[in-house]
Amino acid sequence: MTAVPTFLGLLLLDTRFPRAAGDAGRPDSYAMPVRAARVLGATPQRVVRDDDTELLQPFIDAALSLQADGAAAITTGWADLVEAATRLLRRHPRIRHVVLECTNMPPYADAVARATGRPVHHLLTLVRERWKKL
Repeated sequence: MTAVPTFLGLLLLDTRFPRAAGDAGRPDSYAMPVRAARVLGATPQRVVRDDDTELLQPFIDAALSLQADGAAAITTGWADLVEAATRLLRRHPRIRHVVLECTNMPPYADAVARATGRPVHHLLTLVRERWKKL
């Protein structure tokens, strides 16, 4: 029996800096219960500057773990994880939508939609709208 979705899964880099209110990587920015999963070793240096593809699988594994625990949706506070999301979508057709977190990503939404074959939305607005429909 599959668990009833009860929370939003939030994938986080391995960082320790304080996040401002409203930051997409801060669980209390959302209007629903959130369970965060920190991907150990996924530093901004490795993800953004080094483009370390060895981190793709740990992000995919963390997302699948959240899904198995009953996450209704999974998001992240880092737009740089689009490649990991694309690989996850190719493997798991039950994921139906892509959400862009970063406010400077909307110009790339069409390209992401073409690459993934899924509808693409902006993070905070979509999460609130979708959560109401669960």
